[in-house]
Amino acid sequence: MIKIQGLDHLVLRVRDLSASLHFYVDLLGCTVERRQDAIGLVQLRAGAQLIDLVPLDGKLGSAGGAGPGAEGRHVDHFCLRVESLDEPALRRWLTERGVRVDAYGSRYGAEGDGPSLYLFDPDDNELELKGPPWPAGLHEALDQSVRFGPMYGTEAMPLFNHLPMALGALARLGAPRAALQRQIDHWAPLSRPAVADDTPAPTVEEALLRVLDVPEAQAFHVAIRLAYALQSGHAKELDAALRTTVGLTSPLGAPVPSGQGSARLRDVIDAVRADPAMAMPAMPGSLITTRMQHAAALPASRPTSSVRA
Repeated sequence: MIKIQGLDHLVLRVRDLSASLHFYVDLLGCTVERRQDAIGLVQLRAGAQLIDLVPLDGKLGSAGGAGPGAEGRHVDHFCLRVESLDEPALRRWLTERGVRVDAYGSRYGAEGDGPSLYLFDPDDNELELKGPPWPAGLHEALDQSVRFGPMYGTEAMPLFNHLPMALGALARLGAPRAALQRQIDHWAPLSRPAVADDTPAPTVEEALLRVLDVPEAQAFHVAIRLAYALQSGHAKELDAALRTTVGLTSPLGAPVPSGQGSARLRDVIDAVRADPAMAMPAMPGSLITTRMQHAAALPASRPTSSVRA
């Protein structure tokens, strides 16, 4: 009787061993556990499992015919479970190092639904990085929350910003489903039914460009909502966040007030870029420090167009 406990190892035939070691060791964090150069085998530790690399010009690799490539992969893809998955940061980090990164989404794996990112190794093998499963009840609660339109309960905290973030925080703290439902019940009377919209959802790029044109004080909360929606991997929540962000006009639909906090985020970023004096000392992790560190990486200050992907 066979009782499978899990996968033990995966063997990949590779064209360039050095490039593959750079990808799996330097970028993905595997460690070299064992080498047998006489037969052309390098075994990498990947958590509790192994990934074996066999170069095509070695004894083992030469026995398998043509090597893998974009038009002839030997497997569809394989998945590595990672401790956490911050998709925007990880995508940027990998892209800066020449890695081809593909689609992100919520996908089902051995532990249930969770965040997932596809990418390609130097031999065009497709990998999936799989984060921890979503907290119990989160997506069901989000399905309820997206039925609420952006009616504002108070001027200080718009509903469309607050509720999804509160649900996500409670779920990640391990709160029971009843606690999520209490949040929904609390905010429901302050909302209005969301209007169905069958038009294509805006792109993330279009939403980011819109954030640059809203007042800085509002942009901070809107950007957090958008980042949360991207991280949640929840299609309905992301769709709602994109539509709400692109549809913004000014705080609470009113004219932009004068005074502190009324400057557009775009203008604040321009000032940071142009004025060396803005590089003032600040506590690590504060808003000004974060803005300073990432200003150069934000979208162009004055884009000429927004192209739908």
